[in-house]
Amino acid sequence: MTRKWWFFLFILLGFTGSLKAVDIRKFVVGWKGEKKVEFQIAVPSTFKLENGVIIDGSTLLEFIPQNETCDDWIEIITIQESCKIDFGFKEYFEVLKSSYIQQHGCEIEKLEVVLGEEQGMPTAFFYVDKPAMKIKNGVMFAMPGKRELCGKRFIKTYIGLFNVQYTIRFDSKTTPKEQKQKLREKIEDFLSHAGSWCV
Repeated sequence: MTRKWWFFLFILLGFTGSLKAVDIRKFVVGWKGEKKVEFQIAVPSTFKLENGVIIDGSTLLEFIPQNETCDDWIEIITIQESCKIDFGFKEYFEVLKSSYIQQHGCEIEKLEVVLGEEQGMPTAFFYVDKPAMKIKNGVMFAMPGKRELCGKRFIKTYIGLFNVQYTIRFDSKTTPKEQKQKLREKIEDFLSHAGSWCV
């Protein structure tokens, strides 16, 4: 290996600490002329890929902490790329909000949507504090005494909709407001900094 490559490897290790420090996932979300516009997600090394599905061009990836299982997780990072949406971007979130309200009603403590724009594409941050639900064999079950903080970052792409989601479950009776605020800040920090544009 030449000195140039050793220097490059030293710099890379200096930034990441390990070549496997993070799992980098890139998605093409648009075009500028003939150049691809990619959105890159850096999944922490403390997470593992638990589920990965591609159906009709739509991608769904689920990452959970290394010591957790798909049936009993406390944290989950979900990356989803859909080929199309049946509504306008703004209308999509009205429908999404309505579906959460219809499912959980007054048990929802917070439900927020902030629309914006990045790289000339519509974006949104979505946040909800709701009762925790568990899915097993395609059936959704309530988890008594548990709640979920869920944050999502959306990008309207040239073919549909892309989103990265971070959800944290917690005990509704023993978790004080200060701790819930820290959990929300953790979610917001991940959604703000885990993704980066490659233009």
